[in-house]
Amino acid sequence: SWKPGVTSRILNIFADAFVYFRDGLKFLLCRKSVAISADNAKKISKLFRRKVPYIYLGCDDFLSGFTPVITSGDNGRSLKVLSVSRFVPYKGFHILVESFKSLETEFPEAQLFLVGGQGRGKYFDYLKSLIKDDPRITMIFNPSDEVLLGLYKSCDIYASGTRWEGFGLPFLEA
Repeated sequence: SWKPGVTSRILNIFADAFVYFRDGLKFLLCRKSVAISADNAKKISKLFRRKVPYIYLGCDDFLSGFTPVITSGDNGRSLKVLSVSRFVPYKGFHILVESFKSLETEFPEAQLFLVGGQGRGKYFDYLKSLIKDDPRITMIFNPSDEVLLGLYKSCDIYASGTRWEGFGLPFLEA
């Protein structure tokens, strides 16, 4: 039976405006966007007048048609993917690792850099077991600012597997 008062309504308007401009900033700063569902793509189109393709989490063909940066190598196809966050379950590093492994035949020289902090506990041990014996995946724990800057500059794609965050500092850094 509770009804929001004037103060609550005003705060809600400011919160909605903040979220709208924050998400709009994402689209202004990126060259290409991909939505995580058809519903999300419709909302993006309606709110920001931008048509985006969509995938569902867990799909392994989201990079089909992607043209990698050409570098010197055995087959001339190199791809460097970076993800930066804390090593906690909801950040989705395990999703990125599994998706990355599915690219091995198409991009055998590809590299995945998982960078973060708080590397303790069962999830951190689980991540280490996922990447064990895969020289293409590197975990970097608490890098210096110089190392992090070098990684951002050298990678082709920034990836995030988090389900709950829309826009954070790593997106701005990337």
